[in-house]
Amino acid sequence: MVPGVPGFEIIDWHRTLADARGTLVLTGLHPHNNGRCKEGPPKTASSVRDIDLLPAVAEALKAQKAQQAAERLKRGCGAPEPGQDYVFTGPEGAS
Repeated sequence: MVPGVPGFEIIDWHRTLADARGTLVLTGLHPHNNGRCKEGPPKTASSVRDIDLLPAVAEALKAQKAQQAAERLKRGCGAPEPGQDYVFTGPEGAS
């Protein structure tokens, strides 16, 4: 688990926790930034916490991760770069 990185890397699968110590923010829909995102801290100090995941949520996230891995293999792509293993991705696998 890597604190502050939004994506699968914030999940502690053994303890079924998500580490909410970072955010991914859309930088705007301006035509020149293509809807890009940037990483940053949570808006408030009280947002920094561990979040317990319900078993059904953990299973759904595992299924999503497996589906993404299968899609990457189908396209001939390898594993995502560290810090780029996002839960919800675009058609090319990036946020």
